[in-house]
Amino acid sequence: MKRKFRITSEDGTVKLETIGPGDLELIRNWKNENRQAFFYDKVISSQEQEKWYESYIDRNDDFIMLIKLNFEKIGCIGFRLIDGAVDIYNVILGRKEYGGRGVMSRASQVLYSYIIDNYSKEVTLKVLEKNMQAISWYKKNGFFEAGRTENYIDLKLDINLFKAVKYNFEYFS
Repeated sequence: MKRKFRITSEDGTVKLETIGPGDLELIRNWKNENRQAFFYDKVISSQEQEKWYESYIDRNDDFIMLIKLNFEKIGCIGFRLIDGAVDIYNVILGRKEYGGRGVMSRASQVLYSYIIDNYSKEVTLKVLEKNMQAISWYKKNGFFEAGRTENYIDLKLDINLFKAVKYNFEYFS
């Protein structure tokens, strides 16, 4: 079973926490509401979500982080270690009223700082080519296009331009 941990911005306002069973329904609803932006775009049932979680908890290099702003759950972001690089996935702003406030950018900056310190200097992700809003957001947040296929674009964090931030880390139960 993987250990639960929390990464908090230095000022304490933005927190990223590994998910637990109590978060599954919230994340499932967010994913279903935004499914057109993801590679798997089918509606996910509660049973499918529970089955996914059972396999997720056994993957030691795969984490879904719940994003909290002043204790309010507003979104999530995942990262997993693949071939020596960290792949970012399932980035979802679940609470649309927080859009445009920079909270997701701040949460990402905290997470990427942690990843670079503890996992890899190579942070990558794949985005559907049709998801222009996400591509634009990632480029605004330090990613550049590293490759392209018929359906998606490979993006990579520009480590030379990335401005790491201080954060706090702790395990919790």
